[in-house]
Amino acid sequence: MDYNFQRLTTITTSNTTTMAAPPPHANPITLLQAPTLMYGGLNLPTGPQRPPTDQDVVDSYRFLTRTAERHRRMANEPDSPQFVNDEAYAASIKYSHVVTEPALGVAAAPAWFQTWSHQHFRPFVNRIEREVGALRGNVATLQGDVTMIKRNVTTLMIRDCKDRNSELLVDDNGPWYEVPFPDGRMPWGLHVPLPNGRGNITLPSLDNMAALQSLTLSESYCYCAGYFPNDQVIAGPNTLLRRKKIATAIGVVLT
Repeated sequence: MDYNFQRLTTITTSNTTTMAAPPPHANPITLLQAPTLMYGGLNLPTGPQRPPTDQDVVDSYRFLTRTAERHRRMANEPDSPQFVNDEAYAASIKYSHVVTEPALGVAAAPAWFQTWSHQHFRPFVNRIEREVGALRGNVATLQGDVTMIKRNVTTLMIRDCKDRNSELLVDDNGPWYEVPFPDGRMPWGLHVPLPNGRGNITLPSLDNMAALQSLTLSESYCYCAGYFPNDQVIAGPNTLLRRKKIATAIGVVLT
C-alpha cells in the first residue's frame, strides 16, 4: 500500500510560525524501482516507515555509500554483474535525501538549519546529479572507444591468423590458427543457434583439414553464417560449397 511523505514548509509571519504541506510525495522506495536502474546485485532497502526511523536513515545512507562505492569501482565494466549505472546512483542519492530530510525535521528546524539545508545540502545534491549527468556522457564516449578498439583488434587478428594459416609450411594435419568471426567471437567450442530455431550446436575446432572436411550440414551452415554474416548462406545438403567458403575465411585451400 502506498503512503505519503509530506515535506512541511515554514511560513513565518511577523508574530507566528505555521506549517503548510505541499502536494504529498509517493512512497520514497519507488524512486529505486524503475526497470532501467542497475544496482549491481545490491539489495534495495525495505522502505522507510512514516515518519522515517533512525534505522531507516541509517539504511538509506548505507545503501547510498555502497551504491557510490560500486559505481566508482565498476564504472568501466558495464558488462559486470556488479555494475551500477548512473541512473541507479542518482536514484540512491535522491532516496537518501527524501528519507533523511523528514527524519531530521528540516521544516520544523531552526532558521539557521533551514538556511544551511537550502544553501549547502540541496546544492550539493544538485551538483552530484549534474556530475552524474556529465559522467554518463563520458561513459558513453568510453564505450564507443572500446567498441572501436575491439573492432580494430578483431580485424588485425583475422588478418594475422589467416596469413599464418596460408603461410604455414605444414601439411593438412595443421595445427591451424583459430580465426575469429567478424564480430570478435572465437568460434571453436562456441554455442550457436541453428536456423529456424531448431536448437543449438557447439562448433568443432577447425585445426586441420580433416576437421574441415568432416563438418556436418549444420556445422558448415553455422560456420558460414558466422564468417559471412552479411551473405545469404548457401543452402542444400551438399556441404562442399560451404566448406570452400569457410576455407577461404580461415586462409586455407580445401583439398
